[in-house]
This record gives sequence, structure tokens and C-alpha cells, in this order.
Amino acid sequence: MDEQRKAMREKIERERRQAEENMAQQREEQLRKLALEQEEIKIRSEMIKEEQNNRRKAHEEMMRLASQRAQMTEEELELQRQLLRDQIEADRRAAEEEAERRRKAQLQKIEEEQEQIKLKLELVKAEQEARRQQEEDMKLEAIKRAQLTDEEKEQQRRLLRDQIEMQRQAAEAERDRLHQEQVRRLEEEREEIRLKSEMVKLQQEERRRQDEELKRRAMELAQVTEEELEMQRNLLREQIESQRQAAEEDAANRRAEQLRKLEEERENIRLQSERIQMVQAERRKNIEDQRKKDEARAQMTDTELAAQREQLRARLEEKRKEAEEERNRAVNEQMRKLELEREQLQQRSEMIKQMQEERRRAEGNLRKEADERAERSENALQAQREELRNKIAEDKVRAEEERKRLAEQQAASLQQEMEELQMRSEMIRMQQEERRIAEESQRKQEALRAQMVEQELQDKREMLRRQIEEGKKRADEDRSRMLEEQMRKLEEEREEIRMRSEMIKQQQEERRLAEEAARKAEEARAASIEAELQSQRESLREHINQSKIRADEERRQMVEAQNRSLETERLEAQMRLEMLKQQQEERRLAEEQARREAQDKAERMEEELSRQRESMRMQIEENKKRADEERRMMHEQQEMKIRMEQEENQRKNDMIKAEQEARRQAEEAARRESEERAKQSELELQNQREMQRQMIEEEKRKAEEERQRFMEEQARKLQIEKEQQEMRMQELKAEQERKAEMARKDMEERQKKSTAGEAMLQRIREQNAARIEAERKAAEEEREKKKREQAESLAREEEERKNKLAEFYKQREEKARMESESRRKQQEEQLAREEAERQRRVEQYRQQMEAKRQSELAARANFAKGNN
Repeated sequence: MDEQRKAMREKIERERRQAEENMAQQREEQLRKLALEQEEIKIRSEMIKEEQNNRRKAHEEMMRLASQRAQMTEEELELQRQLLRDQIEADRRAAEEEAERRRKAQLQKIEEEQEQIKLKLELVKAEQEARRQQEEDMKLEAIKRAQLTDEEKEQQRRLLRDQIEMQRQAAEAERDRLHQEQVRRLEEEREEIRLKSEMVKLQQEERRRQDEELKRRAMELAQVTEEELEMQRNLLREQIESQRQAAEEDAANRRAEQLRKLEEERENIRLQSERIQMVQAERRKNIEDQRKKDEARAQMTDTELAAQREQLRARLEEKRKEAEEERNRAVNEQMRKLELEREQLQQRSEMIKQMQEERRRAEGNLRKEADERAERSENALQAQREELRNKIAEDKVRAEEERKRLAEQQAASLQQEMEELQMRSEMIRMQQEERRIAEESQRKQEALRAQMVEQELQDKREMLRRQIEEGKKRADEDRSRMLEEQMRKLEEEREEIRMRSEMIKQQQEERRLAEEAARKAEEARAASIEAELQSQRESLREHINQSKIRADEERRQMVEAQNRSLETERLEAQMRLEMLKQQQEERRLAEEQARREAQDKAERMEEELSRQRESMRMQIEENKKRADEERRMMHEQQEMKIRMEQEENQRKNDMIKAEQEARRQAEEAARRESEERAKQSELELQNQREMQRQMIEEEKRKAEEERQRFMEEQARKLQIEKEQQEMRMQELKAEQERKAEMARKDMEERQKKSTAGEAMLQRIREQNAARIEAERKAAEEEREKKKREQAESLAREEEERKNKLAEFYKQREEKARMESESRRKQQEEQLAREEAERQRRVEQYRQQMEAKRQSELAARANFAKGNN
């Protein structure tokens, strides 16, 4: 019996060590996964920081180029430069503040995720500690139950083995379920982190586009005339204030949403920890109640047995003669029991070997599955990292191309608007010069005409005065008409500015509607995710309740079975006592022969038992050595695997560092190249400005020469006319005494000449008016054409942006759908494999129980046959 207890203790000790090794392996696997996830989170945070630094550098580069291009030489652009400086400084501060806020929020989120991972680790450790405590309680209870009487030990051992097997299977199922639940939670958290990172990238891309759009519009608005500056300044102030308020509201909403989500996650973790503590407390309470019941039952059974022994002793004391016969029969009975126990020991040793073999196979399968799962998760993480690197590289290339294209467009639009502004200013100067020359010539002609009329005819002085008044009136009308034309042009330009501001407001309204739609879509997505999480929580709660109900039902059935077995054993003991009373007479008759046979058989049995003990001891020693060797080999394999994983991680870290160094060198080269291109474009822009200045100087010189020639021609004509007038005055003085007919003819001739001069002046006025009207129409057509082209380009850009955004959302939805489909298929396959494995284990357990039942039936039949 001592050997049996020792074998049972060794078996329990082996199972405990095996369970501890399995728990240690699972703990190491979970810690390794958590370390990999922390490394991945660290890499993502570093990549996000690097991307933010690159975007900040690109933003500073664009601001520097814009500030360099904004250095114009004319006086009317001084206010524009000041406005650009203020706006660039405000944009830079806002961008830096936004980047700082984003960086702090991301760091806080990463810290909170790490805190959650630590909490989950603590929960896992607490569950493992509770499971270990439960197994130790079960082992102590099993050891206590093993200290019972000889007749109850076999039944107790069977019940104990069944109970340990059921609890082990339940513990394995619970451990597998918890492991799957942890894996699923980690997958969900990883998916949520990826979605959050994509949302952050989308928001950053949208903000970057908005910043570029603001800069482009600021550069466009900076090229207007002095009359538009005040209106544009007010519009820009309102726009910047509204955008700042919208950005603050958006940031506040995002912070509030993130805080709410974090609070919900903390509340969920707290509820889960409370639920786990409640389940553990309930488990401990049930185990304690069961232990107390078993102790009370064992104590009661010991009391009844002690009373029965006292009765037997009294009865044997009364009948000493019958006692010897009873001892002999008891020796015979013990021999039969020893024979039966030997057979049972052989069957049990075979069963133990078979169970050890099955456990080794199951452990090998579990290790293989764990290795496969670890390899699959490692491959998935590697693929995700590679995809993330490719995506970041594509985004960088696309951002660099977009930045180059926008810089080229801004430079071209800036150059074109500068040329247009210079042409417009030059055209205005030429028009003013022409008007001044025309007015000068008109004044000179009117003065000459007045002098001629004054010198020629004194009596026509009144008529000439009226003509001069009419000429002045017409000149005033022309001047007023020209002023009205200028006012109309200014009104048109003001209308154009108003239309542009309306267009900007409309675009702002469209952007606000788009942001509102995006925010509503995000809220709907968040609501759907929240609903899904709520449904998962409900299903988990329902699953826990069902597990509790099943566990209570199983415990109740186990207690009823134990009660029935104890009642059956009590009835069997009572029947055996009656049978002993009836068989005492029969045993007394065969006392002498049975004593001799029993003595011989006892000697043989003792020798057999000593040989069996020696063989069992040697087998146990061999099994122990083999288990130690296997444990050592497994430990060495685990150390080798951990060392290989560490080397692989180190190699991956070296590769990542090399990639980062290469990326940094490429960015440095790109930055130097962009600086060289900026310097080259600046030199080209200075050369173009110098050429334009030279062309303007040349045009001014030519205009001055033309004006000088025109003035000399006019002076020459005036001199000729003056000489002619002097000659005519002399002729008039000489011919004053001519006849009245000659005077009348001369008067008619002079009137004809004066009418021809008036007609010539009228033709000149008409030609000037027609030329001014044609120039005005051409300028208006050119302005309308540019306005249409600008509206078409804006519409095309808006359409392209909408198409790109729609395509991006479509690709993202398709990718999410495909990923969810693949994840669903993997889950279904995993569930099918687990169900098949569970069915196999149930069938195997059923076969074992059937074999055990058959062996017990055979043992009972042999026992009954021996009794008969």
C-alpha cells in the first residue's frame, strides 16, 4: 500500500510538473508576442515621427521659397510682402502647434496602449496564479482523499482519477479558450491600432492638402493691386480665424472622442478584471465547500468503520475459537485481494503508459500547433511591416511629386501674374501718356486756333470764343467719359474681386460640408464599431453565464454521483458483513487446509510482490530518467529557439536601421537637390526680372523718343503755321484796301479752312475713342478668358481631388472587406479544426472510459467469482 501511495504521489508530482512546464511555455509565448507588439508599436511611432519631421521640413522649405519669391521690387507690393510674412509666420506657428499637439496625442496614446498591455499581462499572471492555486488545492485534496481505508481506496482512486481527468480536460479547455480569447483580443487591438493609424494618416493628408491649398490661395491673393489689398486682408483674416476655430473645434472633438474611448476601454478592462476575480472567488469557494464536504464524509465514514471494528473486536473477543478460523479466512481473502490488486496494478501500469504516450503525443501536437501559430503570426507581422514600409515610401514619393508639381504651378502662376501685372501697369502708363499727349496737342491746337481767329478777324472773336467754349466742353466731356471708363473698369475689377471672394466662400462651404460628411461617416463607423463591441461583450457575458451554469450542473452531477457511490458502498459493506456472518461456519470447516494453502500461497505471493516492487521501482526510475532527459532536451530546444529569435530580431533591427539611414541620406540628397533647384529658379527669376526691367526701360526710352519726335513735329508744324500766319497778316495788311468782294471771298476761304481743321480734330477724337474702346474690349475679353480658364482649372482640380478621394475610399473599403473575409475564413477553419480536435478527444476519452468500465466489470466479475 505504501508503494501504491508513493506511485500515486509521484504521478501527481509528474502531472504537476508537466502542468507547470506547460504554463511556463504559454507564459513565455505570451510575453514574446507582447514584446513583438511593443516593438511594432515603437517602430510605428518612430515612422510617424519621421514622417512628421519630413512634412515639417517640406513645409519650411515651401515657406522659404514662397518668402524668397515674394521679394518684389516695386512699391505697390510692400504691403503684400508684409501680409505674406504675417501669414507665413501664422501658418508656421499653427503647423508647429498642430504637429506638437499631434505628437503629444500619439505619444499619450502609445503610452496608454502600453499601460493596457501591462494590465493585460497582470491579468494573465493573476489567472495563471489562480489556476496554479486551484491545481495545488486539488492536489492537496487528492492527497487527503488518498488516506482512506483499504476497501474504499480503490473506489476513491477511480473517482479521483476521473475527477482529475475531467478537471484537467476542463482546465485545458479553459486554457485553450482563454488563449484563443487573448489572441482574438490582440488581433482586434492590432486591427484597431491599424485603423487608427490609417485615420491619422488620412487626417494628416487632408490637413496637408488644406495647408497647401491655403498657401496656394495666399500666393494667388498676394498678386493683386493696391485697391484689392484691404478687402483681401479682411477676407484672409476671416478665413484664417474660421479655419483656426474649425481646427480647434476639430482637435477638441478628437481629444474628447479619444478620451471617451480610453475611458470605455478602461471600464471594460475593470469589468473584465472584476468578472475574473468573481469567477475565481466563486471557484475557490466551490472548491473549499467540496473539500469540506469530502472531509466531513471521510470523517463520517471513518467513524462508522471504527464502530464496526469495535463490534467485530467484541464479537471476536467473545468467540476466540472462531477468531482463528476468521483470521485464516481473512488471510485467504487478503490473498485473493492481493491477486486482484496485482492484476489491477498491471492494468493501471498499462493504462498509465498509454496515457503518458497519449500525453506526449498531445504535447507534441500542441507544441507543433504553437510553433505554427507563432510562425503564422510572425509572417503576418512581417507582411504588415513590409506593406507599411511600402505604403510610407509610396506616400513619400507621391508627396514629393505633389510638392514639386505645386511648386512649379505656383512659380508659373506667380510669373504669369507678375507679367500680367507689369503689362497692365505698362498699358495704364501708355494710356495716360497718350491721353496727356492728346490733351496737350488739343490745347495747343485750340490756342493756335484762337490766336489765328483773334489775329485774322476781330469781328469773329465772339464766334471763336463760343467755339473755344464748345471745345472745352467737349474736352471736359471726353475727360469725364474717360474718368467714367476708368471708374467702370475699377467697378468691374471690384466685381471680379467680389466674385472671387464669393468663389472662395463657396469653396469653404463645400469643404465644410465635406468635412461634416466625413465627420458623420466617422461617427457612423465609430457607432458601428461600438455596437459590434457591445454585441461581443454581450456574447462574452452570455458565454460566461452558460459556462457557470454548465460548471454548476457538472459539480452537482459529480456530487450526486459521489453520494450514490457512497450509498452503494455502504450497502455493499453491510451485505459483506451479513455474508461474513453466514460464511463463518463454512470457513471454520476448511481452516486447516486453507491455512496450509494460504501459507504456501502467501510465501509465493510475497516473492512475486517483491519482484513486482523491484521491477516497478526500476521502471519508475527509468521513466524518471527519461522524463528528465526529455525535459532537458526540450529546455535546450527552447533556449536555442529563443536565441535564434533574438538573433532574428537583432538582424531585423539592423536592417531597419540601415533602411532608416539610407532613407535619411536620400532625403538629405533630395533636400540638397531641392535647394539647388530653388537657387537655380531664384537666379532664373532674377534674370527674368532683369530682362523685363531692361525691356520696360527700352519701351520707356522708345516711348520717350517717340514723344520727343512727336513734340518736335508739332513744334515744326506750329512754326510753319506761325510763319504762314505772319505772311497772311502781311497780305491782309496789304490787301485791306481791296474790294469787298475780295474780302468776302477771302472770308469764305478762311471759313472753309477753319471747317476743315475742325473736321480733322473731330476725326482725331473719334480715332482716339475707337482705339481706347478697342483696347478696353480686348482687355475685358482677356480678363474674361483668364477668369474662365481659372474657373475651369479650379473645377478640374476639384473633380480630380474628388475622384482621387473616392478611389482611395473605394480601395480602402475593398481592402478592409478582403481582409475581413480572409480573417473570417481563417476563423472558420480554426473553429473547424478545434471542433474536430475536440470530437477526437471526446471519442478518445469515451473509449478510455469504456475500456475502464469493461476492466472494472471484469474485475468485479473476478471478485464475485472468487467470493463464490
